[in-house]
Amino acid sequence: MLELSCLLSNGEELHSVPLNPKELTAWKEASGRTGEVYRVVDEIVCRLAELIKEIFPKMSRFMTGYNVAGAYGNDQQ
Repeated sequence: MLELSCLLSNGEELHSVPLNPKELTAWKEASGRTGEVYRVVDEIVCRLAELIKEIFPKMSRFMTGYNVAGAYGNDQQ
């Protein structure tokens, strides 16, 4: 999955695409539910990075539809 568009519970529209670190920082500083989503996902992925590497199978394509292990490219984190 390269992009995701969704409608959040408060009516905000979130269109997620791959971001560089500067763009991620800007979105994490955003107000509202969208900023909260970026902050929470970033916190979870960073905090559990080692566990994610350990648990998720080494596959080029994830059958779950969510590439959590590849949330950040090799050059980001």
